[in-house]
Amino acid sequence: MKEKYSTNEEYFRNLDAYEDLDAHKTAVLNGIEQKDRALVEEAIKVVEQYHNTPRTLYKGNYNRHPVRVARVLIEEFGVKNTNAVLIALCHDLGEWTKYDVKDLEKKFGIDVKNGVDTLTWDQNGTWESFFQKIISIGNSDLMKVKMADKLDNNRGAVFSSDPGEKKKARDKTELILRPFVEKQFPEYWGTFEKSLQALA
Repeated sequence: MKEKYSTNEEYFRNLDAYEDLDAHKTAVLNGIEQKDRALVEEAIKVVEQYHNTPRTLYKGNYNRHPVRVARVLIEEFGVKNTNAVLIALCHDLGEWTKYDVKDLEKKFGIDVKNGVDTLTWDQNGTWESFFQKIISIGNSDLMKVKMADKLDNNRGAVFSSDPGEKKKARDKTELILRPFVEKQFPEYWGTFEKSLQALA
């Protein structure tokens, strides 16, 4: 599969490119070691099947989101270890699908299953307390998966016609994510700042 969009700077500025599943899958598979591609392809199949639902805020399908999160993790945050990529791909299965997350241990190992559990918000508490729980574990790869998730959510909100959705994305980024990123990963704050400018 040949990617039609040559750089990160292009794909999230155009809805067709943003929703191009084949291009995102190619980018993810090209970013990991050959020996681990079969595992990642298996995770992508699970995501395509269980997240096969229309987006409600803009034209598109939800199953693109986890693949883009894995792409951001690899290309923009420099994380290429296979477990982290698998967690990125599977991070929303427990929160938004009927998939039995226990099966992740059988397919991909206990570390992937535990990582997905950590990134699953039960929505009983606040998003801020959920984010702080992730930070408290001290695993930088999990933190970066969550950062990649939030960055892709910001980029998706740009395509929404709902001002409230854009405001929610800006507020979460400014009030909750910004203090953490500026302290722990200041080299990435500029990327988030660009996403905020696009939401303005």
